[in-house]
Amino acid sequence: MYKSWRMLATCFAYIALVPKENAMALTFRGSKGDDQMKLEYLNFKDHKTRESKYVDGKVLTYFIDAFEAVWEGGVEKTLKELKHKYPKYELWTFGHSLGASLASIAAFAAVKMDIFKPDEVKSVTMGQIRTGTIEFAMGHDKYVPNSYRIVHANDAMVQIPLKDALTADDVYHHRFEVWYNNNMTIGDSYVINERGDDFSGANTVNISNLTPADMESHLIYFDSNIETYIADFC
Repeated sequence: MYKSWRMLATCFAYIALVPKENAMALTFRGSKGDDQMKLEYLNFKDHKTRESKYVDGKVLTYFIDAFEAVWEGGVEKTLKELKHKYPKYELWTFGHSLGASLASIAAFAAVKMDIFKPDEVKSVTMGQIRTGTIEFAMGHDKYVPNSYRIVHANDAMVQIPLKDALTADDVYHHRFEVWYNNNMTIGDSYVINERGDDFSGANTVNISNLTPADMESHLIYFDSNIETYIADFC
């Protein structure tokens, strides 16, 4: 487990080997606590972004600061060691909400830093917030072609930050969106939107009309509460 104390709120990453699949899984924890949510909100509000050697374009400052702290705190070194020991293993990255953005950056960085090739990386996220500028989104599509952003019904967080600043640092989603416009139980249907961030799929949800019950869509994925999953099932 890798932890960053650089900010007021901590961020976590965990690496596990999956021998049956010839893969290593890198998972990032989502937002935890009011302090962390407040810090993220301030960044969403001002749309402040910055560049990083690990990606193309710019990324929201809270996300890239958190990523670099965890990545340089041991994740990158461990991935290089594991890839040397298991050269045929793929990298899978996972995360929800804040963790989703960090997972997408990690997948990008793993390829750009020549640890893995594009076809050796798979990224699957849930409830991912808009993470970086259009250059970041386009670069992500190039470096991580096997990337899927899963969205549950009226999850309003995937439309944050709102694309209303109309500045060079406006933020966008990368491809591909997998939208479950239902309860997301076993057997429920989904739609894969091949465009990164147009006015289809989850972006058709009018977040100004959502109820508190709708807002729970951000926490409920595959019929499980993300915040209580470990306590409920492990």
